[in-house]
Amino acid sequence: MITVTQSYGGNFIVPIRIPNLRCQGVPPGGPADPLLARLVSHLSQNQTVLELTAPITLVTDCLTQIAIAAPRNSACIPDHPTMCLGLISASPSTSLTIHAPKTGFRVYLSWTGLNSQSLLPTPISTGQSLASSNNHFSSSVILDPVLIPPPTETIRYLYIIENATQIHCQTTPAISRIGNRLSFDILDSNEIPPQTASAKTSPHLFHNLAPNTRSEPSTHGTIQVTPDNQLLIHGPDGPTLGGYPKIGTIIEADLPSLAQLRPGQQIELIPVSLEVALDLRRESALQLQKTLHQINQALRIAHNST
Repeated sequence: MITVTQSYGGNFIVPIRIPNLRCQGVPPGGPADPLLARLVSHLSQNQTVLELTAPITLVTDCLTQIAIAAPRNSACIPDHPTMCLGLISASPSTSLTIHAPKTGFRVYLSWTGLNSQSLLPTPISTGQSLASSNNHFSSSVILDPVLIPPPTETIRYLYIIENATQIHCQTTPAISRIGNRLSFDILDSNEIPPQTASAKTSPHLFHNLAPNTRSEPSTHGTIQVTPDNQLLIHGPDGPTLGGYPKIGTIIEADLPSLAQLRPGQQIELIPVSLEVALDLRRESALQLQKTLHQINQALRIAHNST
């Protein structure tokens, strides 16, 4: 058993395998960063992960290997400041503190035996007990940080408006699993299709963009324009669409980058075609398989050396 002796808002238990409803736009959508969650799940051989945006302190009652996947240079483990991917050996009755990342926004943990009683992401609370299993292999394994993609200053989106353009954005403090709000200062309203006669939106840079006329299921990464001249990018638990006009969706290959945006970070949203989005999806899938193969090789060497 692992006890949470301290936790803050923004930390969740998230099942990776969920009902096959997200393709229909129904939350929950699983981890905000599907890449890091997939890596930590592979390391722990478990389909339940902890998704952390705030510090957490854990105490285990048995020898446990805790898998971690974090952004590069996040320095979230006091004893291993350069570690961002690997296995941490947690000794019984010894506190393990994971700090909020100094780079990126989300860190993922998992271990053998961790499970969730819900198919929905659930907040982690101080004093909570989490199931775990004893590990026969107890050594820590620190994997090469280059296996984690570097941070990016661009995120690509699949556009659904004519003459879509590059948008310079800055993230606001409003970041959650429901969605991110971003301010922006570059987008030519003359390139936006004229709104319908029945459309009613507040005057702002997108005043010519027609609003949605009906409620629709949300998908992870959908981009809407709010009346107060911000972009709302839906997260994995985003609500239904309706009212605010939408201009596109973040491509699947860049959802990990979206999940790691920090408040105040500047980013460029780059429009791409469906063909490009599909090519990038295939490339990211191939890169994931290559990374998993490298992880397996490193773990095999670590096990054979003990």
